[in-house]
Amino acid sequence: MEPTAKTDIRKLSPDEYHKQTDYLSASMIKRFIESRRLFHDEYVLGSPRKRTASLDLGTVAHAMILEPHKIDEIAVEIPPEVLSKSGSKAGANWKKFEAENEGAILLKSSEMKTVNAIFANAYKNKAAHKLLKAKGETEESIFMEDHWGKIRCRVDRRIPGKFIIDLKTTRDAAPDKFERQVRELGYHIQAALYKRICDKHFGCDHTFLFIAVKSTHPYNVGIYSLSDRHLFEAENTLDRTIESITECKETGDWREPWEKNLIELHPPKWWEPNDEGESE
Repeated sequence: MEPTAKTDIRKLSPDEYHKQTDYLSASMIKRFIESRRLFHDEYVLGSPRKRTASLDLGTVAHAMILEPHKIDEIAVEIPPEVLSKSGSKAGANWKKFEAENEGAILLKSSEMKTVNAIFANAYKNKAAHKLLKAKGETEESIFMEDHWGKIRCRVDRRIPGKFIIDLKTTRDAAPDKFERQVRELGYHIQAALYKRICDKHFGCDHTFLFIAVKSTHPYNVGIYSLSDRHLFEAENTLDRTIESITECKETGDWREPWEKNLIELHPPKWWEPNDEGESE
């Protein structure tokens, strides 16, 4: 399926959506910022990204909160009897169970308890509950073209003419800790891209909101918007990064800028050598 400019394909499955690599997504852009070579491996050569336990748990929690009717298609709880005596995923029983549930995310009972706790606390928060249950669209895939080229997003929740909502399971949902994650993990880049696409596609202004749920006890929930400063910086980053992606595709050179020239290294400002010329 090839999406056309400004096409909203609401029923596109996650796998089908992620295959549309001709259209840049926030995760692709953030991957390029992290490593040009890894971007090339994953999105040009098609090498799969390695799954992690935390990513799997977040995916299942995400589905439980947004589309609970689909949870049985996504995740399966691992019966204790298929694990080894030490509780590890090993042995003949485990291999048989894994083969029978190929394609599903397999979680231990302790991990499913965590998912259920995340789900329960998200809905116990009155503001989050209202946003999650408001009339709107869930898991909406949107494709369009503008001066950035072909771009796409998959919106967790959109309340028409009001909010774009993104659900995050996070190591810490407190305001100062989550703001740091916004900058470190590029959440502001995602917000700016999603807002650009949705505002232009639907012809109205949206406020981008995060529902952040701590992924460990006590599973606190915070709801956050981003400042104009966050979004301004993200727009500049998107401009520079998309230009660099285009250049790499045209030249076939996927080296980092620092790989191309001799660089003189300098010590940090706080470093001072002692009288013997060694650091203290």
